[in-house]
Amino acid sequence: MDNNSTLRQKAYEEGRSLMESALCEHELEDAASLLEKAGDWEDAGELLEECRERLSQMRLESKYRAACVMLKDARSENGCLMAKKLLEELGDYLDAPEKAKECAVRAEACRKEEIYQDAVKHMNRPGDDVADIDTAMDLFAQVPDYRDSAELLERCRGLREETRIRAAEHQEKERKRREKRNRQLRNLKRACIITPVALLLIAGMILLHIFYLIPEKKYRNAAGLLAEGKYEAAYDVYAQIPGYRDVRTILRTDEGLLQVWQNRFLIGAREPGSIVTFGTFEQDYKPANGPEDIEWTVLSYDAEKDRALLYSRYVLDCRRFNDLPGDTDWEKCSLRVWMNGDFLAQAFDDRLRGVILLTELDNSAAQSNSQYGSADGNNTQDYVFLLSYAELMDLIPRAEDRVCEPTLYAREHEVGGHSDLYFLRSPGFFGDYAGLAFSDGMSTGAETGGRRGVRPAIWVDLKALESTPAEE
Repeated sequence: MDNNSTLRQKAYEEGRSLMESALCEHELEDAASLLEKAGDWEDAGELLEECRERLSQMRLESKYRAACVMLKDARSENGCLMAKKLLEELGDYLDAPEKAKECAVRAEACRKEEIYQDAVKHMNRPGDDVADIDTAMDLFAQVPDYRDSAELLERCRGLREETRIRAAEHQEKERKRREKRNRQLRNLKRACIITPVALLLIAGMILLHIFYLIPEKKYRNAAGLLAEGKYEAAYDVYAQIPGYRDVRTILRTDEGLLQVWQNRFLIGAREPGSIVTFGTFEQDYKPANGPEDIEWTVLSYDAEKDRALLYSRYVLDCRRFNDLPGDTDWEKCSLRVWMNGDFLAQAFDDRLRGVILLTELDNSAAQSNSQYGSADGNNTQDYVFLLSYAELMDLIPRAEDRVCEPTLYAREHEVGGHSDLYFLRSPGFFGDYAGLAFSDGMSTGAETGGRRGVRPAIWVDLKALESTPAEE
């Protein structure tokens, strides 16, 4: 048997064995590739066709499952229509046509419910604005046969007249109040000699008091406490005016104040649920006053290794998961490069970087939403990372606790994206989707090329920090 025949026989045997044991698309694709290399060896051609048919069916099944999950979770018209589109793409597969019709029915029901709820909101909005009642009437008229829309429409007509009368009475009271106020102002002008210059001086004194005298008094008080070696008290006063003069520089360079920060950080970092500060990053979109302290939520404390898992309290930036289009994962995405490169260098000085641990990350399918049927990814080692879907659900089980507000800096970087939705490192529905935590705390997926929030996580070696002198 020549070498080519041996290779074809080997490819045939490996491809047939892999096809028989295959449980996912990836394994069937590998089996098909091997059977193609086997050429016309024995029944390789027939097995290749069978393999391709199984692969096609598995892809249809995967797409069908994704559509069913989307339909099950849909709570809006758009969600139902997205599920309907996926089901229509499946053609006559299983009960896809029936489920597509169900999607259409649910989408229509959601549409009516959204209109109905919007109408109720406008009807019940406090105040004397007739426009709200008119809007409610227009909305109820769009769904006259839905629930009690007809009854509420009649009620709105009565409310409109009542609101119009109240508005007229309110306008009359306002007219009389303005007349009274104008009379008082005229009398005041006659009784007082206050020039525009005097008014400006008063306003200037108020502003001076608010923006200089009060902060300056606190600044000098803190400086006095610092000179007396009362670091705890000085730290507390400086913390009240972080953007004034050189306060941020003092807090980050004075050995005694750094020791106060370190002591408080170590106490908080050993208490899951605490809020601690660690590192700096621009957040108020005012570069002139320097970067702000990053606040972190302590998600977990490993007492045996004396280390803490920190998760940023706010969404710090709004970026793409990957700069290039197409399928990708956490291992290959550009966001991972930025977080472990520019962000790591900008947010932490040498001393803090020295206590951030290089973490082995599990990127297997078990870390993803099981309903998505994601494939295993390669494990990675990172200093800064995103949580996986499984880690998010395990460490922050309540949906309301997963809601995360973006900083002003992150909002300014949206550029058509959504800074209040933040990325996870787990895959989403498809290969070009990344896991995403929604603003309501639930989790789904979004295209990797879209801008979404970045919420970093880090493991900090507390023992190493405690043994590091504060002046370093």
